Amino acid sequence: MAGLGKQNGDQGRDHGADWAEALRRMRAGEFDVIDSIFETPERRAYFDFTPAYFTVEASIFFRNDISGISDLASLKGFPIGVKAGDQHIDKLKEYGVATVIPFQNYDAIVASAKQRKISVFMIDNPSAFYALHKMGIEADFRHSAPVFRDEIRRAVRKENAQLLRTVSAGFAAIERTN
Repeated sequence: MAGLGKQNGDQGRDHGADWAEALRRMRAGEFDVIDSIFETPERRAYFDFTPAYFTVEASIFFRNDISGISDLASLKGFPIGVKAGDQHIDKLKEYGVATVIPFQNYDAIVASAKQRKISVFMIDNPSAFYALHKMGIEADFRHSAPVFRDEIRRAVRKENAQLLRTVSAGFAAIERTN
C-alpha cells in the first residue's frame, strides 16, 4: 500500500493505493506526494525525492522443502512472486529469472503462498514477516540473507522543487520532535 497525498483541491486527505496503481496515478498527476517509495533510475525521470528516512532489506522467501536457494542466481527455473511495479523485477530478470508473477500487494503474494500456488517470492522483510505471521504460515518458509537493501523516501512529481522543500522540511521538523 502506498501513501499518496493531494496538495490542492483535496483538503489534504491521504489516500492508500496498491503500488502499481499508486505509481501510475502519481505519474498521471492525480497526486502531489507519494510516500514509502524507493528511488530508481527509471523513477528519477518522473519524480524528485526527499532524503531517505529508513532502510529496508528484501530477501527471497521459499518453502521449507525447497533447497538450494541462497541468492538471485539460484532462482533460475523458479517462478517468483513479486509485487507489481516492484523495483527489483528488472534485477531478477537480469539474473535469469524468466518467470516473475506479479501480485497486487504483499498480502496477495503471501495468500497465494499459503494456498500453495507459489513456493518462492521476494518482498521486503518487514512486510514478509508480518504477512507470514498474520496468515499463520511463518514456520512453513525460510528466507535467504538479504539480497537487496533499499532506502525509503518520499517523492513529488518532477520539477516541483517548492513542494519537495516543503515536504522535506515538514518531515524533518517531525523527526526532530521525536
